[in-house]
Amino acid sequence: MFVHFACRLSALACLWTALAQPVLGQTTDNAEPGVTRSGDDQSTIVYTADFFNRFNVITATDILRRIPGVSSILDARRRQVRGFGSGGDQILINGERLAGKSNDISAALGRIQASQVLRVELIRGNSGDLDVRSEGLVINIVISGDAKAGAGSWQAEMEASEGSIYRPAFKVSYGAAKGIVDYFASLDMGNGLRRQTRNDRFIDPGGSFFERRAEEQVNLNREFTFSSNLIFKLPGGDDLRFNGLAQYHRHTERELSDQFAVAANSTESFIQIEPRDVISDGVKWEIGADYEHRLAGGSQLKLLLVHTTDDNSRQEDQSLIDTPNGQDRRLLFQQTTDELTNETIFRGSYKWNLTARQNIEVGAEGALNSLDTALEVLADDNGILAPIDIFNADSRVQEIRFEGFTTDVWKPTGQMTVEAAVNAEYSELKQNGTDIREKRNFFFVKPRADIRYDITPSDQVRLKVERTVGQLDFGDFVSSFDEDDDRPNSGNPTLVPEKAWSYELSYEHRLARDGGFIKPRFFYEDISDKLDKVIGNLGGDRSANGNIGAAKKFGVELSGSLRLRFLGHPDAVINAGITRQHSRLTDGFTDARRAFSRTPTTEWNVAFRHDTHTAHSFSYGLDLSGQSVATVDDIDEQRRFTRRPAFSAFSEIRVFGGMTLRLRTERLLRERAKRRRIRYSGNKANEIPFRIEDRIRDLSRSITISLRGNF
Repeated sequence: MFVHFACRLSALACLWTALAQPVLGQTTDNAEPGVTRSGDDQSTIVYTADFFNRFNVITATDILRRIPGVSSILDARRRQVRGFGSGGDQILINGERLAGKSNDISAALGRIQASQVLRVELIRGNSGDLDVRSEGLVINIVISGDAKAGAGSWQAEMEASEGSIYRPAFKVSYGAAKGIVDYFASLDMGNGLRRQTRNDRFIDPGGSFFERRAEEQVNLNREFTFSSNLIFKLPGGDDLRFNGLAQYHRHTERELSDQFAVAANSTESFIQIEPRDVISDGVKWEIGADYEHRLAGGSQLKLLLVHTTDDNSRQEDQSLIDTPNGQDRRLLFQQTTDELTNETIFRGSYKWNLTARQNIEVGAEGALNSLDTALEVLADDNGILAPIDIFNADSRVQEIRFEGFTTDVWKPTGQMTVEAAVNAEYSELKQNGTDIREKRNFFFVKPRADIRYDITPSDQVRLKVERTVGQLDFGDFVSSFDEDDDRPNSGNPTLVPEKAWSYELSYEHRLARDGGFIKPRFFYEDISDKLDKVIGNLGGDRSANGNIGAAKKFGVELSGSLRLRFLGHPDAVINAGITRQHSRLTDGFTDARRAFSRTPTTEWNVAFRHDTHTAHSFSYGLDLSGQSVATVDDIDEQRRFTRRPAFSAFSEIRVFGGMTLRLRTERLLRERAKRRRIRYSGNKANEIPFRIEDRIRDLSRSITISLRGNF
């Protein structure tokens, strides 16, 4: 069935290409205003001010959203990467990436004003001149070196959710140049809200419905963030860059669960009400610096340093009200968690041209990561809150890592680029606490090969083979408390990183006159030490994240973008993608073969945007996404998730004073998710279910109104 599906995707790709070429006409992009090609192989597409000035753009983010296929990169969730590495972000500023992790490129784009952007380059090949190794497409934003007049923007918004919940937000950004310094800064007061309702039905093994729960949850998030970039242009062409971020965030959550017993005749009787309150506060700050020194003959020395600190405190209270009128509330559980996370990365590299067609880079990277955590849980004991003895409740996890790397980028012909790289990594992992004292060492060799061939300036084939080592989540090493089942999880101090051989083959065809693109991609991962659920340190029916052995994942992805020029709307664009994948591992409790947890077989998305060129620059669009069934397996349960497609839409218009008024609606279909949870008595391998829980969750619709402008 999978092969049949892949063949259908390939046929669709061929049909797209065949239909688009006659309609869009020319084989170059020069007929589209502001779109040209550059590079020896003409595979780099350049968008100049003639292209994006005709739109109602305020920041660099607005510019990128007008380029076909780029929105998916902006909206992609960042992977948890091991160190800084050479893969990194796919968006560069003046050929360089940002020396930051929390203060990432997405935040920096909002600080760069559209008036400061000279051009945007879509680079489809590998090059020794790039500061990253492309994961498919590198986007380089070239900003003006003459910004002495300065430019800024502001945005005010109000989000409203069903249930009469309103949250304001505000952001102001400014950038300018003074002498040898370019600087960009932003202040952001962000608010987020989400309201959801849940209805649970509890069914015994015989199929009888015996209990119902009606739950309502409201989440409110507030953030205050200051971030900045400083670029010093030193004599001799050297660059010195600093990036900074300071953030305070507060999260509150209020949940009410009304519980009723259901008799055989379907009549209901009150059991109890369980309120749950969560308050979480945190302070995060980050500083990054990188220095680039250019030597004779095109050689380059680069030094980089990033430090991030995140200090969080969380308190959760779970109560019980055993009267229908909401009186006589008593506290059942109270848990307090304090976490301090630190990450420091330093990296140095030297790059030179071996020949006119070959570039070599050597370097080293070191990192120090740590997590300090303390968990305290108090439980009701005859009206008194008494502490629960929890194994591994306080702990410090620390990793020291050193990595040497070398990369060779070679262009044997004008159409082919070959990248070969080898990284060698040594790390020491320690965990110390009241109950745990562990120390282990690891050594990994990670080769990589990336071959790209430009059949024409519009057609490219790519083959990549890579050995990867995953980043461990230190939160899996320490204890936590499961508020749903009122029991502690002990963590797992014996985790090792997940490794994989990754293979990828892709083909990309870009349509003429910037008409869009079509890209099928095939992938295969051969994984060792796969992370999933195993029996925990406490034994019995307790589980923890652990390594369960070999696993595989393979699939095909088809993505594309199309301008509707043939319908008379050249600035109406459809972006779409679909992924079909299969995964296999051996369950840690039953030894049965099954799919990865939380990994649906099919995921898809469709986005439409139309920018008109009326007097008020009216724009509108929509986003639609969905997925197939996903499952989660644990020692004493199996959960099966389905959800309704998510649908959102927006419209914006330029109003008085050049300001932009925007209206965005989220979850127009009232996003609904269903979960079936089968609970077992002890290990599910014994196949003794004791109840089934059916849940329907509805997320409330929300509307956000914003007003933006320049100064």
